[in-house]
Amino acid sequence: MITPNEDQCTYDRILNAAVYLIKEKGVSLVKIREIAQIANVNVASINYHFHSKERLIYFALNKLFPSLKDALRGLEDGSIPAKERLKKFLTAHIESMLQFPQPLKHFFTIISYLHDNQKESIQLHQEWQLSKLERIISEITGCSDQTKLKVLKSQLFYAAIMPSLINSYQRSSQEKEFPDIQTQIEILIEQFFGL
Repeated sequence: MITPNEDQCTYDRILNAAVYLIKEKGVSLVKIREIAQIANVNVASINYHFHSKERLIYFALNKLFPSLKDALRGLEDGSIPAKERLKKFLTAHIESMLQFPQPLKHFFTIISYLHDNQKESIQLHQEWQLSKLERIISEITGCSDQTKLKVLKSQLFYAAIMPSLINSYQRSSQEKEFPDIQTQIEILIEQFFGL
């Protein structure tokens, strides 16, 4: 019989193996048998603990991006001006993406995974409370149209991350096309909101 401690240890080994493989290969290339091999478990154990590969990936992504979740919580801090909260969030978002060895590749594989797995995408959206981002954009702009807010959120997200992803592929600091993350975010917010 498996004791609760052994069961939790197995769960953690599986989750840690999934996180490792996502960081190394990207979400789309992770195979359940590779996770099992690294975690030293069989595929049935993975199904027992997570019920599906998609749920395992969902939990692994949550573990990979704790700073992003913390930054989203920071969007509610009314003692800080809205633009400053947004800058802090965007900076944390970029820094979380840059933890990967090939951030551009990983960024698009995660986007692709979320597109292909709508249920997990909705769960992540709810858990990470990305609607907070729409609320802060509304606070800054005064816009209340949900369609416009979703478009603005997507535009802001992509505009914020692309320069840093491009910089990550430059070999030396002299080759970098864009300034540091803080300066990028300052420029983006100033130009995006015209403030």
